[in-house]
Amino acid sequence: MRSLVSVYLKGIAMGAADSLPGVSGGTIALIVGIYDRLVQAISSLRPDPLRHILSLHRAKSRSAFIAEIRGMEVPFLLALGAGIATAFIFAAEILTAAFAHYEVQLYGFFVGLIAASAVLIGKELYWTPQRLLAGGVSIGVVVLISVVTVTAASPALWLVFLSGTVAVSAMVLPGISGALLLIILGQYEYLLGELQAFLQGIRTLAANDVAEHGVVVVTFCIGALIGLFTVAHLVDRALTRDRYMTLAVLVGLMIGGIYTPLSVTITGIDSGGIAIQVLVAAGFGVGTIVAFDWATGDVSYTEAN
Repeated sequence: MRSLVSVYLKGIAMGAADSLPGVSGGTIALIVGIYDRLVQAISSLRPDPLRHILSLHRAKSRSAFIAEIRGMEVPFLLALGAGIATAFIFAAEILTAAFAHYEVQLYGFFVGLIAASAVLIGKELYWTPQRLLAGGVSIGVVVLISVVTVTAASPALWLVFLSGTVAVSAMVLPGISGALLLIILGQYEYLLGELQAFLQGIRTLAANDVAEHGVVVVTFCIGALIGLFTVAHLVDRALTRDRYMTLAVLVGLMIGGIYTPLSVTITGIDSGGIAIQVLVAAGFGVGTIVAFDWATGDVSYTEAN
């Protein structure tokens, strides 16, 4: 039980990191010593235990079910997921309020976070022509996706589902956060607001709000669950097969991911006063990543862990 509490607390740290673009939950997993276990647990997930569901009243089936669940580290993943969810709940409350009053400054902070992260990971790579090409293509694709999705005023549920499947892959990607992936898909601020409204509906016992916003939250969670069985496996395989090329693509993804927050800040700057505030916020974002990198100097992105 004590070990699961420890995993839960580590999940909170991962969730707090993944709620901000440029700060990676995967990197936190490396730092707290659970990255290998996390990747192995995700890779071992299979639907096999479900075949025992209808016969759990039998002792033999029950024992087999429990053994398979433990073998796949499901208790570990559930404790970690609960911690991540806890962090997301608090982040939704704080960031939704921040967006309401300081949207431009907050996006300026994100620009600093993402840019600094891209530089710190990029400097660890040996940039061959092939990797430069892969990174450049990644930048172009991400900017194109950002342009298309940002213009979508009311996202369809399929896009929310897709966001869940993609964002969960950040769990196995040191240096990349789920928040950055959601920004690229144009869903970050929207999903934060939906989660906050859903939680508010629960607190106030407003059934209509719970139902309306709960559909979005549940759709995202189902997408994330499917992503654990698909996207996360593919990402892990890509890292194992050619880590440097995969990281080159991810650096391009981060650089391209600057497009949306930078667009918001440029559009929102309407006076000298706010321009200075945005620059300070961006500088604070850069400083945050530099300080984080200094404090975790022994963590390498280019070496398998």
